[in-house]
Amino acid sequence: MRFLDERHRQPLHTVAEERKLFAAFYRIVLEALGAQDPPPALLQELVVGDGDEIAMEPFPEVAGALRRLRSRGLRLGVLTENWPSVETAYQQLGLRQLFDAFVISAQEGRLKDDPELFAIAAARMDLPAEAMLFAGTPPPSPA
Repeated sequence: MRFLDERHRQPLHTVAEERKLFAAFYRIVLEALGAQDPPPALLQELVVGDGDEIAMEPFPEVAGALRRLRSRGLRLGVLTENWPSVETAYQQLGLRQLFDAFVISAQEGRLKDDPELFAIAAARMDLPAEAMLFAGTPPPSPA
C-alpha cells in the first residue's frame, strides 16, 4: 500500500496510466509472495480482469433519488479517493451525467485527507464551501 499511497500523490489522468501503475503494484505483490518475474499476461489479467465488469452496484433507487435531488435544484458532485477508472464505472452505470463535478483524488495527486480536494470540489461546483454538504466518511482528524 505504501507504493500506491506514494504514487497517489502523482496525478494519474487516464485509465491507461492507472493500469500501468497497477501492473507495477501487482508485480511487487507477486514477487513478495515468491513469484519472481510474473508473466506479463498474468499482470494484465490482474489489472484488467473482466474489462466489462463493474466493481460496484448501486441500490436500485439511487438513480431516481439523484434525479429528484437535481430536479429540486441541487447541484451534485462526487469527491472520491479513487483512480481514473471510477468515472468510467459511473458512466457505465448511467450515473455520471447526474453529477456536476467529479473529483478523483488520483487525478489531483492528493490523498483523501488533503483539504485541497474539498477546495477543488467547491471550485468545480462553483459554490462556496459553506454552501456544500459532504456526505460520506470524513477523513481522520489529525492526532
